[in-house]
Amino acid sequence: MARDDQSTDPLEPRGHARAVLEARAIRAATLPPDRRNYLCDAAQPDPSRLYAGAGSVAETLRHLEPVAEHLVDDAWKVDALPGSMPAGYTFLAQLVAHDVAAHTFGPDETYRPDDARGHGLTLDSIFGPLSSARAMPKLYRFRLSASDPGRPVAVDLTWTGNTVDAHDARNGDTPFLSQLSALFVRYFDLAASALSEEFPEQRARLLARCLTAEVYLDIIEHDLLARLLHPAVLAMVRANGWRLVDLAAEREGFAIPVEFTNAAFRFGHAMVRSTYWLNDRSPVMPLGDLIGPVPPGLEGIRAGNSNFWRVDWRLFFGDGPQLQMARRIGPDLPPDLERVGKNRAIPGGRKSDLALRDLASSATGRLQSVAALAELLAPHLANRAGCAGWVLWSQAGRRAVMADWLSAQPGQAPDHLKLDPPLSLYLMVESGANGVDQGLGGGRTLGALGSTLVAEVLMPRLRMARNFIAAQPELNRARSIFPPPAGRAPEMWTLIEFLTGLE
Repeated sequence: MARDDQSTDPLEPRGHARAVLEARAIRAATLPPDRRNYLCDAAQPDPSRLYAGAGSVAETLRHLEPVAEHLVDDAWKVDALPGSMPAGYTFLAQLVAHDVAAHTFGPDETYRPDDARGHGLTLDSIFGPLSSARAMPKLYRFRLSASDPGRPVAVDLTWTGNTVDAHDARNGDTPFLSQLSALFVRYFDLAASALSEEFPEQRARLLARCLTAEVYLDIIEHDLLARLLHPAVLAMVRANGWRLVDLAAEREGFAIPVEFTNAAFRFGHAMVRSTYWLNDRSPVMPLGDLIGPVPPGLEGIRAGNSNFWRVDWRLFFGDGPQLQMARRIGPDLPPDLERVGKNRAIPGGRKSDLALRDLASSATGRLQSVAALAELLAPHLANRAGCAGWVLWSQAGRRAVMADWLSAQPGQAPDHLKLDPPLSLYLMVESGANGVDQGLGGGRTLGALGSTLVAEVLMPRLRMARNFIAAQPELNRARSIFPPPAGRAPEMWTLIEFLTGLE
């Protein structure tokens, strides 16, 4: 689609319209010290670049309420249209999110500082900081199955009541997430045991953390991102390791853009299924019964309930005949996801509280508008191969994509939702719409803008983590003592097979 540089939209930040937009912009509280706006060294961007919405928080949220309802009401239609990823990648992406950011920042969330994640993606959310003396998480081992000797490895983090033994308690949100975390703890235990024969305890522990983090980084880069990113963005990542735009992200301990935390990396909410099958001893269970504390009638600590809560990874990774697929990435949230917990800042009772919270976090968190982000990125990407036809560069194209989705919404759809949508809404619509050559995801991947924001945050952190690991003395010796699976572990299923073989 051709670029449309001649704006006729009064909401576009050009000329005298900037003053109007500045006056209408929704202002949030000062960002936390580990947050900034994308491509801004300081936290405060040009106010004219901020999302404007309907002009006030109250009016904007009023307009977003029916949008949130629509996100949930329409979800049943796509449950039968699975996406391109096995269901386990939903929870792997959630683990990555917890490892990147110690907290979320939105209308109902409390800022909790955690200054120990400066090395990037080194599994701090499970183990704690690399420099800490925190005891390593303990594992619960499920009973072996004589009837199914080929069943994949299964371990869980230990629980005290409904508190999980992990540095970040969010890693116990579901049995999938706690047992996925436990796989990396199991790998660490094996590495530390092998290294302890040659290295002192503390040195063996640090090197084992580094070896575990290397496997994790390989899985993120070669498995998870290969499935999430739009093909054109993935090609650029593969070509140059993504050294394109955001130079501030290359600094140690860089502040994370709110455009990532409050919008781009919430795509996982759309991928969550309404029901899951854990294993052959548990029934198909609704999502709400798998989130948070064990529900009435299924009492007991998850891992303590024999093999009822055991996750059979053949149902979540690989390519087996009973593999469950994640839902497509798009503007739909399963109703059961609302049972995560009611929003404290927005009056509860709706079936769409979480959908509205995501929209509100994007609308009130002082994020830059979609138009502003497109204007920032166009000089760097618009002329690259595979990027020139993106609808992102065209005001008319962006409006048409939004109008097409909003046309199915009952009731009124204010013009600002087409002209200046909240970033999280635009990214979901962009990912769900058809047209790969136009930078749209077709439900299979993130769209152009979502993929760019994710790559801009994760690739520098991947590099920083790899550089820190590579600088460790005696690392090569540690690798020779405990070599990674199959030379490296480019896929999650490779790690599961490796651990299964050592059971």
